[in-house]
Amino acid sequence: MARLAGRHHPDLDAVVLDVDHPAAYCVAGKPHTIVVSRGVLTALDDRHLDAVLSHERAHLTGRHHLLLTLTRGLATVLPRIELFTSGAAEIARLLEMLADDAAARIHGRETVLQALLTLSELPEPPATTQAALLPRVQRLSEPAQTVRAHTPARRPSRRRSRLCSFRWPR
Repeated sequence: MARLAGRHHPDLDAVVLDVDHPAAYCVAGKPHTIVVSRGVLTALDDRHLDAVLSHERAHLTGRHHLLLTLTRGLATVLPRIELFTSGAAEIARLLEMLADDAAARIHGRETVLQALLTLSELPEPPATTQAALLPRVQRLSEPAQTVRAHTPARRPSRRRSRLCSFRWPR
């Protein structure tokens, strides 16, 4: 419906809806579509808009829609099991942070943070911006942590160890 209601903007590789209400989201499908409204285009400068578009592309690339569909489906079918209801909300929050991280790797944490804050301060902020806003802002405000790459455990050599006499079978 967004592709029918809006117009494709080739420079943004997104569909632009001609409405003042700010909105930025992605729609999975063939082809995947990123949708932004005129309200978002007027609120953000080019750097911040690029960060928002990267955030939405990260959702599509990471196939976040599949995980959201699964977890929300479980929460709907089994609403009395708190693991599924709270889990769906927590996974949605974590996926937003993953998309923030992907955009921050391209545009920098400060740019993503400023885009998020600009959208959240609008009179009618996008609903997707408000999702877990405080933890996202706190996380983007903190210095990036260095994560050591996981290295697989090495298999012991076939030579005899000085500590044991075990030999690997050939």
